[in-house]
Amino acid sequence: MHILGVPFRVKYLPQTICDWWRNAALMMRRERPEVGYSFVYFSYKPDFDYLYLSMQSLKNNVSPELIDSVYLFVDQKAPFDESQLLQLQALFPQLRIRKIYGFSWASTETTLAELNAFSEVAAEIDGCHYLVKVDSDILITSDQKLKRLRRSACDTVADAHHLDYQYGQGGFYLIRAAVARRAFKDVSKETVKLFEARCGSIGEDKVISAMLAEAGCPFHFTRLMLYPEEYKRINRLNKLLRWEFCALHHVNDKVAMADFSDRFQLIGRE
Repeated sequence: MHILGVPFRVKYLPQTICDWWRNAALMMRRERPEVGYSFVYFSYKPDFDYLYLSMQSLKNNVSPELIDSVYLFVDQKAPFDESQLLQLQALFPQLRIRKIYGFSWASTETTLAELNAFSEVAAEIDGCHYLVKVDSDILITSDQKLKRLRRSACDTVADAHHLDYQYGQGGFYLIRAAVARRAFKDVSKETVKLFEARCGSIGEDKVISAMLAEAGCPFHFTRLMLYPEEYKRINRLNKLLRWEFCALHHVNDKVAMADFSDRFQLIGRE
């Protein structure tokens, strides 16, 4: 169902209305210009075209004042070549490129590698800043919600509207650096396996959601991303969509990223 072009599921109407109210209320709070965002990507050579589109959308749709830094952790199974790295650095000259190992889809090793990467980033940025995990199949559409979240007291933010509001979806979420330092301190493979057993899953999104809850900082759930079954029914991103959502998440739909970046005019043309 759509209201004024904005999709929602009747099943979750109470959560959606509550979320709208909370977002509107944030506009009454004091601005906190000291809060910035450090965007953290994990990628490798086969996904270069998607990563490049994602970073272009970040550059084009998020105000420079919000971007404290951009990190790229490169899976060493298939690292980018020099020309590819130069293209990415042309978008963000201060791009912080790091190596990462033991990366594979949905595994203990992947979750551990991500947690260690988050700890590394958190140690380098201000404690009040957010680190933002971004998948290569994300297209950033607007920074309006990011501007509002700077006013909030939320230490962790994720989207769960496609997951029955049970845990944060892993494509795009925010964790304040001070929380990441505490929640992921001295994490080990055994720690990850313990949380996997509790969750009954090796999915990093479930495990990280559980770890943050254990640390006393469960994800604040809000709608951050439009999913394929939502954005494919939309002809344009109206003001309400740009107000509520930050991104399109091309889950199992990466090949369509270029088409939708054109349809919604997410990337400026030179």
